Amino acid sequence: MWTGAFRDDIQGIRAVAIVIALLAHAGFPFATGGYVGVDMFFVLSGFLITGLLVTELEGTGKIRLGKFYARRVKRLVPLAILVLAATVLATQLLFSPVRSQMISGDVIAAAAHFVNWRFSVQAVDYFAPDTVVSPVQHYWSLSVEEQFYLLWPALLLAATLWLRRSGRSIRPALWVAVAVPGILSLGYSVWYTGQSPDPAYFSTLTRVWELALGAALALMPRPSMSRPVAAALTYAGLGAVVFATVTYDGTTAFPGLAALVPTLGVAAIVIAGSNARGLSVPGRVLASRPFCHVGDISYGLYLWHWPALIFAAEIWGPLSLWQGVAAVAVAWTLTEVSHRLVEQPFRYASYFSIRPRRGLVLWAGGAATAIGAALVLVWAQPSIPTAPASAVAGAAILDDDRPIERRATSIHPNPLRLGDDRGRLPEDGCFLPKGESEHPECAYGDPSSEATVILFGDSKANQHFPALEFLARKHGWRLVGLVKAGCSPVPAVARDDDCRAWREAALERIDSEQPVLIAVGSNYWPGLAEAGRRIDGRPASEVVTESFTAMLSRLRESGARVAVVKDLPRAPFDVPECVSESLDDLEQCWFPVPDHHHDTYADRAAEAVGGAQLVDLTPAVCPAGTCRGVIGRALVYRDHGHITATFAETLAPRIERQLPRIR
Repeated sequence: MWTGAFRDDIQGIRAVAIVIALLAHAGFPFATGGYVGVDMFFVLSGFLITGLLVTELEGTGKIRLGKFYARRVKRLVPLAILVLAATVLATQLLFSPVRSQMISGDVIAAAAHFVNWRFSVQAVDYFAPDTVVSPVQHYWSLSVEEQFYLLWPALLLAATLWLRRSGRSIRPALWVAVAVPGILSLGYSVWYTGQSPDPAYFSTLTRVWELALGAALALMPRPSMSRPVAAALTYAGLGAVVFATVTYDGTTAFPGLAALVPTLGVAAIVIAGSNARGLSVPGRVLASRPFCHVGDISYGLYLWHWPALIFAAEIWGPLSLWQGVAAVAVAWTLTEVSHRLVEQPFRYASYFSIRPRRGLVLWAGGAATAIGAALVLVWAQPSIPTAPASAVAGAAILDDDRPIERRATSIHPNPLRLGDDRGRLPEDGCFLPKGESEHPECAYGDPSSEATVILFGDSKANQHFPALEFLARKHGWRLVGLVKAGCSPVPAVARDDDCRAWREAALERIDSEQPVLIAVGSNYWPGLAEAGRRIDGRPASEVVTESFTAMLSRLRESGARVAVVKDLPRAPFDVPECVSESLDDLEQCWFPVPDHHHDTYADRAAEAVGGAQLVDLTPAVCPAGTCRGVIGRALVYRDHGHITATFAETLAPRIERQLPRIR
């Protein structure tokens, strides 16, 4: 199907892809699935790159890799590095030291073309920042394409080596080289998206099939069809893209099977546009000058629009529709300027074409520039002194009636190094990730003790482990941790198969352990069960309260006393970020206890079950109704809703006073 000629209709497809992405990211409610524009680009990249490579391979028997890579560098690198450098500058001006440090790592990974794997790992790391969107997050798709560009020519060369030497047609080998990784990738994408949708979204392995689909289009013979048939095929393809754009949203399991709709839609448009009898009416519209211009600048629009939206949100707060449109308008202006002054001059510069190694030098220099800027960003951040652990009092100052500090010269843990403050369970593999349901031994305190205490729940249980471990050592208990990321012990809150399997395994373990006390912790954030939400047609608050009450009754059947550790108020901002830039005015990081916190379904369930006792640590985190970011030189929160292990340990005396007595 590949003709080697420049196709204006391909530029038109690029225009459609970038426009639906802009509509989605700007906040238009009818374009919630606009993220499929990226998948459209993947198909087009596979088609165009494979067509170029196969044409050269069949014509000369080889691929001049140096020249190929030099062309890719000229086309992609200069503008990508410019946007990264601009992002670093804006980050220094607008963001906190904590967020700046995170972004510096993203910039380095983007410059080295593996940022998609960084985001994939963060998506399964429960302790990674959970509400912060990177201004270079969109570079994940560039990393996928650049990894494709690196490996694809070598694969085609290797697959056709024997046939080229024998003088036979290389087409069968090319089809195998395209079909095998494509089919394997599609199968993996469907499976992995069902298991772990967040990391699957960024994975190269779940996207290879989309590039392979485009490659298959390049290998197909050029079709010959009537123009009405070509028009119908184009309309069908556009319809598939529109369908995905208006019906998909953040809850769609993607990529997986859902990605077949927009990608096959693009394939249909490409096939129709390859018609030997010429373009149909919709094909000519796609090939018109306005569409071609937007397609020409689509790469720049993609690079500029996302940081523009992120920085606008930092300035204005959550963006309204018109603020999103204004941010995109700024990005469009930057795109037009950079297209003329940077993208086009480098793309057509003969200096880098004469000697391909110059293009590789350009790539190395650009990557070094972006990485150097990221390192300077880290160096430019103000230092945050770390208080020694021995100097941290935490919640103990409340018992001594000492005042809570309004400014700090040093704190612990350091907001820039929160990864060192996770507690024992995650370090020992006892804080189960998604996909795992069977716990190892996970016993602490006195392993030979006859008094076993079990900590059961999700991350909101895990955060209290340091305090319970302190008490286990003090009283000679055997403490067992049965906690899993993202899985509440309340069935109505976490109803997926993964959490169900974990709960069943945990309950069997509890029965076999015969504990004297079970401490239960769960995410009781009101968004799960309050504010008018409904589950299966009933008010969510009623459903979840009944579900939790039934779970507490089930735990009581083991003969153990039950302590329900009430969730703590959720901060309306990222606390470590706030503290990192407000050491001289910590009141900026205070917030009131929300009204809904005083009567949660945890309170109601604990009251309804005899032998269950509520443990409320809110007064220690929010004295006199005001939650603090720093107490007794301890950083209280590690994000919006979880407390640090350092502060948690200082809560041990308060937990001890509220726990049921253990004989």
